Amino acid sequence: MIRPTSFPAHSAPRRRLADLWRALGDALSRAELMLTVFSERRQLRGLDDRLLKDIGISRADAHHEANRPAWDVPMSDAGVCERAERLGRCRRAD
Repeated sequence: MIRPTSFPAHSAPRRRLADLWRALGDALSRAELMLTVFSERRQLRGLDDRLLKDIGISRADAHHEANRPAWDVPMSDAGVCERAERLGRCRRAD
């Protein structure tokens, strides 16, 4: 006996297409976040010692952060994830 499934046979390609669009959206969101963080790191490199002191980091810390690769964006980093959440781009594991 053949049991009907909860989805018609023609819906499988639609689900795969939806999954593809979701993956593409996630990739674009990640790229947007990487560009944002890259820009912020470039700005950090340009801060003078007085401004660095105001935000509580040393010149060495600023240099280290500014020289991280663009793709090195830890999504678990609270600051990064907060920015991404404002854009609707971060999903925290609860």
